[in-house]
This record gives sequence, structure tokens and C-alpha cells, in this order.
Amino acid sequence: PDVGGYVVSVGKSWGDRLAALMPSLDTAASLRVTPRVGALTIDEERDEWVVEGHGNYYSLVYPEERFNGRTSAKLTITVTPEFGDPDLFVNVGASADTIPLPVRHAAQYSETSPGDDAMDLEITAEMPALKLMILGADASNFTLLVSDEQSVVPLENGRPKRFESAAGTFRYFSVQVPEHELLRVTVTPLTGDPDLFVSCTTTKPDSTSATWSSRQTGQAASEGSPYEHVVIPERDSHRCSNVALCTFNIAVQAKTASTYSIAGVWGSGFIRLNEGLPQAGEINAEEISTGQGMRNYIYRASGTHADLSFGLSLVYGVAHIYVATDGPASPTHATWTSNTLASASERLDIRHTDANFCAACDYHIAIVPAAPHAQPVAYTLSAASAETMTVLEDGTPMASVAVAADAYEYFKFFVSNELVDLQIILTAFRGNPDLYVSTTTPKPNATSFEYTSQDLEGDIIKIDHRDATLVACHERQTTCVVYVSVLGVHDDAQFSLLVSAYPVSAGFHVDLPTAIAGEYEFTTATFGPTLPQLPLSQYVSYAQPHHACAPLENVNDLSGMIALVDRSPATDECPMPERYFANKVLRLQEANAVAVIMANNVDGPLVYMGAVSGDQATRVTIPSIFVSKDTATVLKQNLANGLHVSLSKPSGRIPLLTPGNPQAGATLHSQFQYYEVWTPPGADAIEISVTPSFGNPDLFISSNELLPSQMYYTWTSETSGSESLRIDAADPKACRSCRYYVGVLGAASSTAYTIQYTLTDTLPTLQAGLPMPAIEVKAGEYRYYRCYIDGHGTSGVTIAITIASGDADLYVSFVNEHPTKQQNQFEAEGRMSCNSVDCGNSIKQGDAIHISASDVSKFCNGPCLAYIGVYGALESTVSLLMTLDDDEAPVPLSDGVSQLAVLTHAGEYDFYTFS
Repeated sequence: PDVGGYVVSVGKSWGDRLAALMPSLDTAASLRVTPRVGALTIDEERDEWVVEGHGNYYSLVYPEERFNGRTSAKLTITVTPEFGDPDLFVNVGASADTIPLPVRHAAQYSETSPGDDAMDLEITAEMPALKLMILGADASNFTLLVSDEQSVVPLENGRPKRFESAAGTFRYFSVQVPEHELLRVTVTPLTGDPDLFVSCTTTKPDSTSATWSSRQTGQAASEGSPYEHVVIPERDSHRCSNVALCTFNIAVQAKTASTYSIAGVWGSGFIRLNEGLPQAGEINAEEISTGQGMRNYIYRASGTHADLSFGLSLVYGVAHIYVATDGPASPTHATWTSNTLASASERLDIRHTDANFCAACDYHIAIVPAAPHAQPVAYTLSAASAETMTVLEDGTPMASVAVAADAYEYFKFFVSNELVDLQIILTAFRGNPDLYVSTTTPKPNATSFEYTSQDLEGDIIKIDHRDATLVACHERQTTCVVYVSVLGVHDDAQFSLLVSAYPVSAGFHVDLPTAIAGEYEFTTATFGPTLPQLPLSQYVSYAQPHHACAPLENVNDLSGMIALVDRSPATDECPMPERYFANKVLRLQEANAVAVIMANNVDGPLVYMGAVSGDQATRVTIPSIFVSKDTATVLKQNLANGLHVSLSKPSGRIPLLTPGNPQAGATLHSQFQYYEVWTPPGADAIEISVTPSFGNPDLFISSNELLPSQMYYTWTSETSGSESLRIDAADPKACRSCRYYVGVLGAASSTAYTIQYTLTDTLPTLQAGLPMPAIEVKAGEYRYYRCYIDGHGTSGVTIAITIASGDADLYVSFVNEHPTKQQNQFEAEGRMSCNSVDCGNSIKQGDAIHISASDVSKFCNGPCLAYIGVYGALESTVSLLMTLDDDEAPVPLSDGVSQLAVLTHAGEYDFYTFS
């Protein structure tokens, strides 16, 4: 930063000539250095490369006619690396000749986030010119595109691009596809909620003019997936006719502020994976039945010798990764495969020491549904080298991630909306991974971070939207980038990582008067229906008396309106039970109010309105929200000005549960934590279980596209302690290829828990040291599980079941995914009369299998999976626990759940903890 002027490097031969020339000069000489500056054209993409440590220069003058009478225009500069890490630096001026070259420490605008860079900036008619530098933080191949809000960006076959859009805005794209080739268009949301529209006849399609849309439930749109897909068959009657190339016009509308990638692929094209950027995909039943059930990708490795990893996050179904470097990969042609990690999400790591590792070449990837009974799958796939970081999707867990002892894994997350609270959850499967977060340090670590969590059984970091660090991040750049790292403390670790952005205001909007229009913070009630999908818009009327503890005096004014009511004072003026939240809402409902806004009467944080014993919550049929005293003051001051508001379901992405992957969570008393589950097309039974570490979580599920509440739900489990709810395929309320909303309620107090969703063929994953309680197994049947084990370690493994009722047996295998009495490598068949370990690997209350470190190393060459079968000798209820011998972390006890313990030698200790 302190160097004045420019430093220029030249080739050795040219430098030698220049040095030899200097002594012969008897007068002063001048040297003219003219940088090569490539001219850019709006909407025209360029394929470029840059050497590590060097910079490429470009210029663009925005065409005067594109201002179209406006004084300013918004540009988007998109730098998409095929591999490497190109950084972006920009200066703006009146003309290209007068703008100084941007350099690393002297640029008006910059984007240096590892991986791809996208920048939005505003130019004016007086300052319409740009000069750009692309600096190679690593040797990089990349594409460069400058577009504006009018642009129709051409998409290349199989080349994804990342864009950012403000709420309510459109971005437009186009592809040209040969007449008889199938077209797939996929939008992968990283944050926000984008919708996809396609047309051959309308240049800029929308929800009313599109021929194909991701909103459709039939026709060409994909069903049963959280991603935005449109598939247009070769013979679709709405395609162009009698033309060699058909132009498809594409629009992406951001319902909320969104960051997303978009890709189109047609014919035999492969999707090219960009460094660290997830790519959504799906394979349906028809494709599997016709022998086309495979998706192909290409990833270009950089010239460095960095380890590579491929991550497959499954929404439903079971699939494997196949990779080759000598042509397209398939189950019969692959150098590497992930098929040993069966069920749920998968990861394939390729070390640079591998004999078949290839630098500066193409890796061909195939995603194939698991045989022999292949089922439809929906997923995201990402590829990254050890020198880059993986982009996390909002609300979608990155599962089955491994980190070596005393090493870090790096990630980043885009925050498109300023008014969101962030929640970062790390769920440990084995080992003790720690979590570090920063908005300024791209690779945070134990000595450089802004937030950290170092709990033994899992880590949760919550960042409020008012946090000064997060606010500063939004002020520095249009889209804030949050960097996340995970450290393997003293030992290898396996984990999943989930980042969710929760809108704090979207859902309660003041429409009129315009002077106070905007979004306001609120909380919802746990009784009554949830807020509607479509906005409920109406004028507001203030209850008389304001606390509504006595008969209402203005029933006619409240009829058909949204009622404003004060929270009751804790005095005789408002006695019990009239003081209860639900009773006040019911009184306003009986006055025909369509919704209720409850105003806090004291300063302080928002509270959650819950049902209590003795109230009338079961009779409430209208939605209600709670606002702060400050917000209520603003509303009351504008009642005379025609106060008009809208209530709707908050528009953020709800965290996604993926089959077989446990997810840590927490919620406050009388507050719901929501999740979504996408059911597969097949006839699968679904089971959702919740295991508390403290508190009493209750479980509610809905299948009607509405968030469940205590009074409105399709299925529920409200026992004390752990919850387990099974939905059979034959259940008349069950649906296929659809979305279930899952709500976990802090029933009696705040609660922390682990939630897991499994399908018929899914193997739930055990977390080391964390029991899985309330497993029900029928007589003569099996339940199957898996756990991660490191064959390089020095630790033995103990797998134990504690029997609450019945009699169950235990089988373990490293090779058979479904170990049984006939096919296993380790077994424990307890006898009810056996009261000690002296008569075998069993005791009266359950069975235990201990696998020594030497036995583990025979079957595991590095991280691997152990498969567990629990057999019901009688109809049984059991809990299941996997522990590591040398794991110093104490076993967490779950609230009210008994746990089997085995001490093999005199003088040994077992250690426990509870929260």
C-alpha cells in the first residue's frame, strides 16, 4: 500500500536486453509501459485465464442509449472461475482514457471473496466508463461478463453462473437449443427464494406469460424438490417448430433478495462444476426406467497439487458418486467411487498423493441412483479443492464432511438481505470439531475470528441482524459474505454444517400511510393458524377497551378488520383468565376480526404467545402476532391516517432435513423451530425423531403447505421427553413428491435437541457419544443404522443398546449395509437371564459390542462406516449408543432417557455430562 507508482515485471530475456542497453545511454532515456487492456462489450461473455499473482486489465464504456433517459444504471460484473481464485477490482470514471488502472490497494470497488466474484455497482451518465483488473490469487481459468437490468444474458451449454437480485426484481437469460434436444434449466438458490419462468414466445416471461414454470405442479416442471427445475422434452408441443435452433427465453424472479446460480444443459452436454459452487439436480422415475438415470458433470482441476473433494447432499433417494479422468464416468467405468458410503449424503475425497491423481485436467463425475432398486433422487453436488472453499446453501445441510486432526475445512455463505438473523449449526458425528466464523477473515481460525463455538456435542452460533459486525459487513458490500471454518480438535472429525438466514420482519408489512410503510419485527403465536401463504391485507382498528379484558365497545369497527390490542396489565383491571393471550384473541375473533396484532405494554424483547392451561387456545381460528412497544406506538400514532397492513408467512428458506443425517437444534419456550421435508415419489414410510439434550420438545407435522401449530397440524407427537413419529405410505393423509413442514415446539421450557428424518431405505447416522432413544422394533424385524469410524485412529468402538421393553439383539458389519443374524462380523444376542458381562457381550438391560482398535483397522483403511442391525427378538423399545474408547468427551445424557453402561475393567471410569 505504501508503494507509489506501479511495479512491472518483464521476461528475463527482455530484462537482460534492457539492462545491457542502460550503460550505453549517455543521456536520460524514457521507458513507456502500456498495459494491455481488453475491451469489454455489455452482455458478451469472455473466456480468460490469469497467472497467480498477475493481473489482467479490461475496460468498458456503457452505451449512452442504454441509459434510456435515466441518469444512472445498475451493472452486474460476474467473474466465474472454472478453477482457481480470481479477484475483482474496479475504477469508474468519465472515460476509459482518464481512469487510473485499479490495483490491489487502490481501487474504488473490489470483490476478493475466495471463489467466484459478483459485483453490483451503479454508474451515471457523467461517469459511464469502467476499468477492471482481475487478479489471480491463484492461477485461474474464468469467464467475465458485464450485464445490466435490461440484459438478456446468453447461457452456454452446461456452464452455471451466479447472480444476485433484489427482492421483486427479474434477471433475464436465453439459450439456443437444437430442434430435437431435451433442455434442462436449473436454478440453485444459495439464499432467498427465486422463481423460474421459460417461454419461446415472450422475450421476458413472468408468472402470467411463461409457458413453463418451476411453480407448476404438472407439465414440465419438477415436482417434490426444493430446487427450481424446468425440463422441456424434445417433442414438447410448445417448442419452436420448423427451425434448426429454438431460442428459449428465461426469467428468474427474486421473491426475496436472492443469490443463486443458473445453468442450462441440452443434448449430450455435461454441466461444468464451478469451484465450490453447489449445483442442484434430480433424476426421476421415468428416466431410471428408460435407462437414462444418470447425470454427468465435469470439473476442471487446477494445476496445483491440492486435494479434491466432491460432496453430494441428498434431499431424498440414495445415489453414489463415480469419478474418472479418462472419459465419462459410470458405475462400470470409474477410478473413484463413493458407493461404500451408502444411504443419505455422500462425500468423495481424492488425495493429491493418490496414484491416479491428475493436476490440470478434467474430472468426469456421474451421479447414479443406488442399485439394485434405484429410486428417484434430488440433490446438490459441489466440487472444491483444498485451496478453495465450498459455498453453503441457505437452509440446506452440508453433510458427511470430514476434517483431519488439527486441520481446517473452509466454507462461505452469502447474506443477501440485511434484515435476517443467522444461525450456524455444526452437528458432530464423531470427534470434536470446533466452529469459527468471520466476516472479514476469509479463513478464520483459532486466533482470528469474530464468533466461535467450541461445545463438545455440537456447536450453534446465532448472529442477530443488529450485530455491529454483521451491520458493518452489509455496509461494506451489497451481499455480505460470512466465512466459516471447522477445526478438527486433536483428532479427525466428521460433521454436518447448516447455515440458515431467518427474516426478522418479512411477514408483517405496513402498507399505509406511506410515511411509515415498511417491514416491522414481530413474533407469532403458537396457537391458532399460522400466517397465510398469500398476504392477508386489511385496515387496522384499535380495540375498545384497549386491553380487551372486558366486553368490547366497538364491535362494529372491528368486524372484518385486523384488530390492534394491548397486552394486559398485571393488575385487577385485567383479571385471569381474561388476561391470557388466547382468550383476548378469541374475544376479538368473536367480534369478526380477521387477525390480531398484540402490542407489548412494556419495553423489552419480543415474547412468544403460547397456550397455557385453562385458556381458550383450542377455539382460536384467526392468526395473531406480537409486536414491541415501540412498533405499537408507531401504529397507534397513525390509526387516524388509515393504517393498512399485510400479514403473510415469512419468506425465508426453512432449514431442510435430509434423510439419515441428524441435525442439532434449539428453540425457546413456546416457540417453534420449523423444518421442511421433501417426500420422494416412491411408497416410502417416513420417520422423524427428536432427541432432547434438555427440555421437552414436541413434534408437529403438516402436509397442507401451512406451517403447523399446536392447534393446526396433520400429525403430532407430544409425549414427555423424546419424540418419534412414523408416517406410513398407506396413511390417507400422506403424499408423494410433496413438502411436509415439521415444527419442533419448546413445550414446557427452552429445549436443545437433535432431529433426524429417515425413509424406508435410509440408514440413520449415529453421533459418537449421543444416544438415539425410543427406537421401536417389531418382533422378527430389523432396524438399521450407521456410524462413522476412523481406521487410522487408536480407538476401539463400543456399540450398545439399552432395552426399555422387550428383547432386542445387536449385529454389526463393516461390509454389509444390513447386518443380520446370518450375515454379520460382530454380534451380541443377550439372554434375559444374564445379569453381567461375564456371560457374554450382554446384560439384562441390553446388549453391547466392543470392537478393538486392532479389529477396526482390519476393516477400515481411513474413515469408513460401520453398519448396525437391531433385531427384535420380541417387540421392543430400545436406545442405541456408539462411543469411542479414547474419546475424552463425556457422553451427553438426554433428559429422562436411561443409558446402558459397560465398564470392562476394574478401576475404569465412564464420564457423562448434561445440560
